[in-house]
Amino acid sequence: MILAVGTDLTWAHEEHDAASIVFTNAQSQLISQVAAAAKKPVVLVTYTATPLDISAEMANDKVGAIMH
Repeated sequence: MILAVGTDLTWAHEEHDAASIVFTNAQSQLISQVAAAAKKPVVLVTYTATPLDISAEMANDKVGAIMH
């Protein structure tokens, strides 16, 4: 299974820094719930122009790969 999540230009853009480097609560819950329900490891694809803290996703045994 492939799960794509990311940010839009409301997070960060020219002359505007990101206020946070973590996924929203809704995104974190989605990732956790999809990974828990998946029969095989999940490939997580992140679409973002800002660095994100993916330590929780890396620690999830059901996430097999993360692509940025």
